[in-house]
Amino acid sequence: MLLSFTMQKVRIFIAVSLPEEIHKNLSMISDQLKRSIGNGVVRWVKPANIHLTLRFLGEIPAGDIAQLKTSLEEPVAQHEVFPMLVQQVGVFPNIHKPRVIWAGLKESNALLALYNTVETVMRELGYDSEERPFSAHLTLGRISQTASLQQTIHCGEVVSKCAVGELGSFIVKSVDIYRSELTASGSIYTRLHTLSLKKES
Repeated sequence: MLLSFTMQKVRIFIAVSLPEEIHKNLSMISDQLKRSIGNGVVRWVKPANIHLTLRFLGEIPAGDIAQLKTSLEEPVAQHEVFPMLVQQVGVFPNIHKPRVIWAGLKESNALLALYNTVETVMRELGYDSEERPFSAHLTLGRISQTASLQQTIHCGEVVSKCAVGELGSFIVKSVDIYRSELTASGSIYTRLHTLSLKKES
């Protein structure tokens, strides 16, 4: 028997989308790193899929998405639009044993406040609190589990020597609710709802 729509589970995350100019700049940096690191070491994120994740919810009932949108809409609208600067690249957890390659975002009180609002709404809806503190970043790639120790160390060295300054700025005007579908060729992201911030007065 087929499950009803409300019983289906979907992978959902909440994120800030990036403008095309930022995607292009991140693509150029990724290409530069690819040439230096070599093939088969990093699983690179498609530039068009790069975003600033505020909250990953995992699989939730599809019927809960409408409530999620309704609960976030007014709190998000209380925040004024604000600028965001993309700068530098780095790795998690450290250059000696990197697992994730990222592009950084300049520290922003406005972004942290927006994140805290989203996190508060999630707790009110019954989702567990995030265990790790918020670290604003854009994931460029993840080191493959099949990469050798030598390849992994080389990857950290390449990123640490990559001299990258500012990669562009943009105005955060909205927060988006995305659906993520895992496929053999990579993740497919579908924007389900856009929640607008308050325009500057």
